[in-house]
Amino acid sequence: MNRKVTFIICSLLLCSCKREVCFYFNFGSQSLYVYKSSFYNLSIENDSITPDGKSYEGALSLFWTDSANSPPQRIYLDRIPKGYSVYRGGIKSSEKRISLKGNSVYTITSTGIGAVGCSIKVWTNHRGEVIKAIQMPQLGNANGDS
Repeated sequence: MNRKVTFIICSLLLCSCKREVCFYFNFGSQSLYVYKSSFYNLSIENDSITPDGKSYEGALSLFWTDSANSPPQRIYLDRIPKGYSVYRGGIKSSEKRISLKGNSVYTITSTGIGAVGCSIKVWTNHRGEVIKAIQMPQLGNANGDS
């Protein structure tokens, strides 16, 4: 009986631990890559604003909805994999690629399946290609501490 209780408590503790799922940007292939996980939910938000303080474009959100398959570990900007529901500014969209505006800064955030959200900030050149990327602190933790 004691072993069962100990096993159950250990299982609950392991399942309740937060896990961080950080991802990276590959400049050569212009793709997002996550190691030992998958992209369940992805949000791409243009941080640039118009002179009157409004957003240039609504955020692009990808939500994995294919229950028969696992989401991918890599997403190329030039093609959104089948299995994602795509929204632009909260409205369902039929976009098939992730088009980034030139000379802009974006925050890309990935969350899903109990993982701690992870974000990167990317900068684009005049053609909308990502030329710089940095990891951001974990969501819900201003210091970036675990």
